Amino acid sequence: MSHSTRATLRPLAISAGKDLLNGLRRWDIFTRLGWLEVRRRYRRTVIGPLWGSINLGVMVMAFGFVGGGLLNKNVYDYLPFLGAGMMVWMMISAILNESCLLFVSNENLFRQIQLNYSTLAYTLV
Repeated sequence: MSHSTRATLRPLAISAGKDLLNGLRRWDIFTRLGWLEVRRRYRRTVIGPLWGSINLGVMVMAFGFVGGGLLNKNVYDYLPFLGAGMMVWMMISAILNESCLLFVSNENLFRQIQLNYSTLAYTLV
């Protein structure tokens, strides 16, 4: 990497770090936006955000009993590890899927309010 490239990247890294810190300081905004998004997404359902937990529970039980039987594992020892792994995997998967359109779908918010870019990333998480 040449010296001029490093000199160009340094201000960008400093700007990104400032954006992350300033966005984190606005916890009141991103927690409120996150709560409003949860309410909007599950507005028409009876049990709301519990659908995700129910979905995860059914998948862990189904995969646990089938996988435990196929792998000759004790189901009671296998289920906690499977549940923890599935929980982490579903969170990473949802963040990756939703982050693809994060800034595109919220461009009207940036036009109305001056926000740090990291605020929407914190809202998503």
